[in-house]
Amino acid sequence: MPGKPKQTSGRPKAADADPPVAGRGRPPTSYDVAHLAGVSQSTVSRAFAAEAPISPPFRKKVLEAARRLHYRPNAAARSLTTNRSGVVAFFVPNIGNPIYPSVLEQFSQRLRAMDRQILLLPPVQTADEALMWLTQYRVEGLVITAASPLALSKAIARKCVGAGVPLVLFNRYFADIPVASVSCDNALGGALAAETLLAARHRRFAFIGGPEPTSADADRCAGFVARLRERGAPPPLIEKTMFSYAGGHAAGLALLARRDRPDAIFCANDLIALGVLDAARYGHRLKVPRDVSIMGFDDVPMAAWAGNALTTVRLPVEEMVERAVELLGRAMAERQEKAEVVRIAGELFVRSTTRAVPGGSGRAPALFAVGPRRANS
Repeated sequence: MPGKPKQTSGRPKAADADPPVAGRGRPPTSYDVAHLAGVSQSTVSRAFAAEAPISPPFRKKVLEAARRLHYRPNAAARSLTTNRSGVVAFFVPNIGNPIYPSVLEQFSQRLRAMDRQILLLPPVQTADEALMWLTQYRVEGLVITAASPLALSKAIARKCVGAGVPLVLFNRYFADIPVASVSCDNALGGALAAETLLAARHRRFAFIGGPEPTSADADRCAGFVARLRERGAPPPLIEKTMFSYAGGHAAGLALLARRDRPDAIFCANDLIALGVLDAARYGHRLKVPRDVSIMGFDDVPMAAWAGNALTTVRLPVEEMVERAVELLGRAMAERQEKAEVVRIAGELFVRSTTRAVPGGSGRAPALFAVGPRRANS
């Protein structure tokens, strides 16, 4: 009848419908994808391996067939075929530091592009236990992203070097173990902190570091002390505490209770600095930065919060992760000729916890307010 709308079945057109799969009660397999794409099953396997040799047209054909079938490759089965797990393990004992979620996220993004996944090393007591775990999961490589506890981290690194497990250290290095590492230029960061505080005409300095002589902590302290000495300033008080807000708060209360209390404190990381900041403001009722300037290191998210506005040296996470993944890729491909040590400069962020430079803009001298740069040593 005129004006009567056509009735439709609601089914998709044949060209858009999902192709039939034998045994609809089961998930599609690589053989189903191969049949639909008109290729061999081995071609399907290569299409889902980022580094496998396959022409772009064939890869596109396989991926389109997989999309239509809602197929997802079985990583466990593929690892049995290729004898490669596609897993990179991470040892992150200090996961409480807010910088590490960002580090892991960026590592994860870059490793996914290499068709690999992250697996966190669980809490272990010995290096042998760690190596057994790495072997059990057929891990292709390991990244050590924190060196505390120092003895355990070094023992794991030695075991991995001896067992031939590809390894990269992140933001630390071991002078006595030949292994690739990528770090912030921590000594330069310490010097940058000294210049910032000297430019604001401070005269009584302190450094608050961690309980163990990790390379990052030691280099930040060494750079700070050396630059103060070069500029003729008195040596800083040195205080040790835990790498935490509570540790910083306790150390800040003790330092600021001294008769010769410092008027400028540089902390090995932002968590310590935030604890010191609250110790100064609420524990001793001091005005920051009028009575004391406080600096941190890392630039964790809460450093920029309005209630903190912490002056700090930003860890160049993106550049460091990029370089670490590059070195790890070389090690996993057995193309690493030497244990390369890479250092990348951080960037100063001046906020409200340090005094303004007299007659200046409130920032450190232009010579030292530099952005990230790379240096090998």
